Amino acid sequence: YAGVGIFAVLMSSLARQVLAIEESEAALKDASVNTLGIENLEFRHGKVEQVLRSLEKRPDAVILDPPRAGCAREVLEAVIKWAPHRVVYVSCDPETLARDLAVMAEGGLRIDMVEPIDMFPQTHHVECVATLST
Repeated sequence: YAGVGIFAVLMSSLARQVLAIEESEAALKDASVNTLGIENLEFRHGKVEQVLRSLEKRPDAVILDPPRAGCAREVLEAVIKWAPHRVVYVSCDPETLARDLAVMAEGGLRIDMVEPIDMFPQTHHVECVATLST
């Protein structure tokens, strides 16, 4: 769910290696421009739940920024299996966030914080950022 690489770029200076997964060809094209010159950043094209199956290494940290429908079940299962030190979940739908957090909590991750962010005042839309840990 990497989109045009905003979170990947921000994390690249803090990590040894960043892997970003995105399904949209258009987003990947924009991401290639946004990430020029960043050596430790790799993009993979495909559905997140499919690309995750081919990962060789367990990530230390995961950032999830799924569409309104939330994460595919296979993505949540992979995150639970890896048990990364930190998970950050950015959500534009509190209902799917709650559903996905419940799955990860049942799988052994600890919900440390959920912060609602009113980016669209005077509307029903609320963004949320949740952090989890092992």
